[in-house]
Amino acid sequence: MTLHILSFCRYTPPLILLLSLQGCASHFQEQRANKLLQQGHAVEAMRLWQTLSEQHPQSHRLKYIHTRDEVLSKLLNEAYKAQRQQQTDEALNRYNTILSIDPQHAAALRGVELIYREQRHQQLLKEAEQALADGQTEEALRALNTILSENPQHVAAKQHKQQLDLQQQRQWLHEPLLKQSLRKPVSLEFKNASLQAILDVLAQSAGINFLFDKEVKADLKTTIYARHTSIEDALNLILKTNQLNKKVLNDSTLLIYPDNPEKTKQYEELVVRSFYLGAADPKKMQDMLRIMVNPKAMYIDDKLRLLVIRDSLEIISTVEKLIATYDIPEPEVNLDVEVLEVSSDSLLNLGIQYPNQISASVSGAAKKAGQLTIDELKDLNRDNFSLTVPDPIASVNFKQTSGSANILANPKIRVRNREKAKILIGDKVPVVTTTSNQTSSSISESVSYLDVGLKLEVEPEVHVNQDVSINVALEVSSIVKEVKSSTGLLTYQIGTRNANTVLRLKDGETQMLAGLIKDEQRESASHFPGLGKLPLLGKLFSNDSNSNTKSEIILLITPHVVRPLNTPSIDGLEFASGTGAEVSTKPLRLTSGGQYNPRSNKGLGAAKNANVSNTLNKVDTPTPTANAPIPAVTTTETSATPNSSAITAPESGVDSSEIPLSLGNDSVLQGQQAALQLDIVAPAQIPVNKEFTVALMSQGVAFDKWSFDIETAYQGLEIINANLVAPSSTFNYRPTNTGIHVDLGATPNHSGPLIMLTLKATQLSDTPLVFRLSQSQAVNSQQQKLLTTGEPRSLMITP
Repeated sequence: MTLHILSFCRYTPPLILLLSLQGCASHFQEQRANKLLQQGHAVEAMRLWQTLSEQHPQSHRLKYIHTRDEVLSKLLNEAYKAQRQQQTDEALNRYNTILSIDPQHAAALRGVELIYREQRHQQLLKEAEQALADGQTEEALRALNTILSENPQHVAAKQHKQQLDLQQQRQWLHEPLLKQSLRKPVSLEFKNASLQAILDVLAQSAGINFLFDKEVKADLKTTIYARHTSIEDALNLILKTNQLNKKVLNDSTLLIYPDNPEKTKQYEELVVRSFYLGAADPKKMQDMLRIMVNPKAMYIDDKLRLLVIRDSLEIISTVEKLIATYDIPEPEVNLDVEVLEVSSDSLLNLGIQYPNQISASVSGAAKKAGQLTIDELKDLNRDNFSLTVPDPIASVNFKQTSGSANILANPKIRVRNREKAKILIGDKVPVVTTTSNQTSSSISESVSYLDVGLKLEVEPEVHVNQDVSINVALEVSSIVKEVKSSTGLLTYQIGTRNANTVLRLKDGETQMLAGLIKDEQRESASHFPGLGKLPLLGKLFSNDSNSNTKSEIILLITPHVVRPLNTPSIDGLEFASGTGAEVSTKPLRLTSGGQYNPRSNKGLGAAKNANVSNTLNKVDTPTPTANAPIPAVTTTETSATPNSSAITAPESGVDSSEIPLSLGNDSVLQGQQAALQLDIVAPAQIPVNKEFTVALMSQGVAFDKWSFDIETAYQGLEIINANLVAPSSTFNYRPTNTGIHVDLGATPNHSGPLIMLTLKATQLSDTPLVFRLSQSQAVNSQQQKLLTTGEPRSLMITP
């Protein structure tokens, strides 16, 4: 036992010394971490706390977690701030630092992805702008749609897309303008002539081509005598009188077809137009349009005040004018009201007031008035009688009072046209009503309120000349007295004065309403019987009281028109609306050239683009032949005359196979294999001997296996760590002599970071550090090879 004690004593001092040294080292590291934290080196302090946490988890774990959260929050805020200030490299450095601490940090991964996406969007935007400059509209739309599919709020892409959409809308929505030669004046004199011959003359004069529907009759004849009228007006009149109609295909080609419902439905182009109403009631607007023009399709939304119409351009143009006439803001008027109550009262009380009565009473020994015994009644004497006289016996009154009061209310209220407005200045007086239940004999009480005071109701109407008609209802009430019922309930006697009138005033004119007068005069007197009626001396035996109360209500009202009734201009109040058979803003006229422009009333506006449809073929205008039938246009062939070729070759530079622009997202062309794109995202500058993060990003194509190398010619690269971010089934990596080799297993569609690499550059270099993708091999789930692409990434190493 002694030997064990001696042995323990021999080893105790070194053990205590070792524990002391460890405690000192831990304390030293704590002080160093706190000092680094105070100096702003939060990352280094956090890493020291991490080391202490791993060595002493019980005592330092919470401090490490707290410090790490503070560091990550600070770095994330700095990254957000740098990103808002367009400091992309600074933001990327902060995100990479966060990911080096926590590779799965969702906000940092999202931030890196957004930076990468913004960089890619800027590149796509440059490509779109270059494509627009080169006239490649389809390519520009494809790039813009790619940007907007990922970021619908991208301002520059939205602006370019709106401009392209507007250009396309102008190209396809509006009717092409015909040549100016159609407006030059001509004189026509034809009697029972063939329609074809007349159209041939017009074609030769204006240099235009005609295409005919197959159902246009070949034996049509017409008669026209017109001098100094435009070719277009003459053509419209000829077609209308022969129950034909036309469709403008380009600036020099017209399609002629029968004017019947079936052919109109086949050739007439319909337009959808949405109107957001400002002041008009959508339902009333719908009723008005249904009566006036009866559109083919119409829908309203009361909540959005939206009116959607689908019909021809002529109907839409007429609807626009009707809406512009009807949808005007409601007039408003500001009413300046002054209500003045002038009251005065006076009281005169003069004279001598005598007592009203003198009382006598009899009492006995008990000294109680009216109580006597039989014996006392026998011995009744004057001591048993008492006389009661009021004190004082008389009083002299010489009192006179007077008073006046002015009560002013000056409300100002803004009212819409033909809307009621109410003003109440006063009190709400409670009135209790009792109700008894005959079955249960219970009594219930209810309280209602009476408005007492000044109550004014106005309803203005603003006229076209800015006069204002006002319907005025004025009521002034007051409590005259309180009345108690037999059950003890308190009710009120209300005195009221009312005035109702209708005024018509000019803007700013003041009108006064007066005469609501209340005049009360009261006289009362008390006299000594007999003596009070004596002349002159009667004043000594009487008391006279005179009171006079007078009040008058005066109302001053001044309208000020805030928003007048803005009527449309004359072209909106009166315009051409077609005939009884069809609605149109273009009248059927014969005018001289240049006097009337039938396109000026187009509600949607005509695009001043003569070459709207360059893909249409021109038709030669042949010399008319006798009794030649009018050619028909079918879907398979087009002929101008039976003896000549109807269709010539397209002009040079015109692609007859031009197709509309595609508005969809990028897609893989048929016969081309989808490609995997690997983007290397890293800071533009990296400090030497400092860890930095490189993100390997993919572009949303699924693969079964993918192996590749990230190579660089730089010799001082140190690989610290590699973390998988994508949902891949397997992941392996190994350093190589030129960089790093990566093997990935099956991965579904994934857009964003694949792998986060933590690296360190240990040597300064004058040349950039360049990462390249090489030895890339990928297959899909059918074991078919996938194309892989990747752009190199250059980084500058700084001291």
